[in-house]
Amino acid sequence: MRATINNKRYLVVNSPTFSRKWALPSDSDSDNARTMRENGVFQIVIPRYKSPTLSGGHFKRGSIIKIDFDDVCATFDGSIPECGKPCKHGQLLEDFVVEKDEVIVKLRSCMFDSPVSEAIFHSFDYEIAIEDDTEEDIEKGELRVDNSGAGWFDRHGIERDY
Repeated sequence: MRATINNKRYLVVNSPTFSRKWALPSDSDSDNARTMRENGVFQIVIPRYKSPTLSGGHFKRGSIIKIDFDDVCATFDGSIPECGKPCKHGQLLEDFVVEKDEVIVKLRSCMFDSPVSEAIFHSFDYEIAIEDDTEEDIEKGELRVDNSGAGWFDRHGIERDY
């Protein structure tokens, strides 16, 4: 038996007494197809492409997020990416930097007709520390007040002392 893949869309198996043609699904990875013979049985394995997935989360501001998939269109404005050569809508993406407080990424693999996946990334800064007055401090009347010489501005824009 002999197996061939035509136009990356059809699997054709031929032998002297048998011939058959199958349409391959759109997510079949025909470049990595292989044949083998086990216990006298002719087998053909055609793997599928994996759909690109991202898992969002909290990242330090300026972190670089790498995409492990090739030929991926992405958008950052909430719209649906469209594939083409190059992308009809969106941009080809290998990695991106999380700089805004919230980044919404929509991905679509152009290797096959994949559904759009979405991930949300939140960024934070290590340098910012927030200290709140505790209820015990409020009850004791020990509130943190900055008396460094600066005042406050009234409704007319005049700076007043604390």
